[in-house]
Amino acid sequence: MESDKHIYLYSIKFDKLLPILTGTETLTAITESEGDSSLYFAMLTSQISKKENFSNEIDWKYVIQYREHQSKERSSIYRIDINRKHRMLVKKVSFQISELLFSPAEQMLILASTLQLYEYIENFEIYSIHLHNVTLLSKLTNNEQIEYDLQLSCDGKQVLYQTRSFSSSNEKFRVTQSRLYSVDLAHGQIERLAKDFEDSITGYVTRSDGGIYILGQLGTNVQIYTQRSSSKYSILNRGWKGTYELISLSSMNSHDWLAFVHSSFRQPKEVYFVDNINEL
Repeated sequence: MESDKHIYLYSIKFDKLLPILTGTETLTAITESEGDSSLYFAMLTSQISKKENFSNEIDWKYVIQYREHQSKERSSIYRIDINRKHRMLVKKVSFQISELLFSPAEQMLILASTLQLYEYIENFEIYSIHLHNVTLLSKLTNNEQIEYDLQLSCDGKQVLYQTRSFSSSNEKFRVTQSRLYSVDLAHGQIERLAKDFEDSITGYVTRSDGGIYILGQLGTNVQIYTQRSSSKYSILNRGWKGTYELISLSSMNSHDWLAFVHSSFRQPKEVYFVDNINEL
């Protein structure tokens, strides 16, 4: 018998953990709703039992039937009230969800689909669900690439995401470097960001003024670049040689505070915090 699973919230004010029952299914993605009073989360609801799945792995691991069983993964999206701990089903979808976002500006849920079998590249896309009409599932991308690291723009009207390619029948998408894109939630328009940077983008973070900081790899170095808008060029913020990674940003009173990890051949990984990008 499978045991119940919980989400745990930590209260800074009361210094304690608050458990929220989610059921016996596997949680794959979670996001806050408007006002922080509730959560949206996605649960993996496979159509076959764990016992049956284990048997299939033994009997069918190298044949077509194993792939067919692995592709039967489904997801359920729930909304839960933190105070009342009441869970409500929002929508069921026919794929596994790897990432989930809520846009207060558009009243939408944005989700990234995934599958354990990477041979089916068309199973990796971004979708949206309008909370005023949850029956409609809109597909935002169709590009034979894997989308990941979804983030909302500062106004909540666009979703930024990175892409990487494994294989594609379309020459347009046969790119080895990771790219950065944005999609307009209202009109579905897709735009590539940092177009002038032809090497790989390893990470990014949105700024309070609508711009972005990107982690761009050039040779063996990964540096922080600034792009003030999609029509502007990327600007290198000169700092130490080596690798910047795990960039994070916090905004207060229209001022950005930046945290990151840096390492080099002679320096181990360490966490740094600056209140001015020129202090790199």
